[in-house]
Amino acid sequence: MTWSRVHEVSLVILQPTLIYGYGRDENITKIATFIKKFRIFPILGEGQGERQPVHVDDVAKAIFLSLSLPHKGQKSYIISGGEVLT
Repeated sequence: MTWSRVHEVSLVILQPTLIYGYGRDENITKIATFIKKFRIFPILGEGQGERQPVHVDDVAKAIFLSLSLPHKGQKSYIISGGEVLT
């Protein structure tokens, strides 16, 4: 962000949450495969976190929109899915 300010270049940072989709992700698909195979999933600690996974198609749409909209300065967006999972 500092570099873009110094050089007067617009910058958009997209920060997706847990990405899933098409069985190619390295997180949710691996967890689901483990559960299907062993019928269990170990949870360390209390397991009380919340997740808001986002589908890869929605990430692609956000990238497209960020390229097609005019931007000035520095912007940062968190991209999350529409449902909060406990």
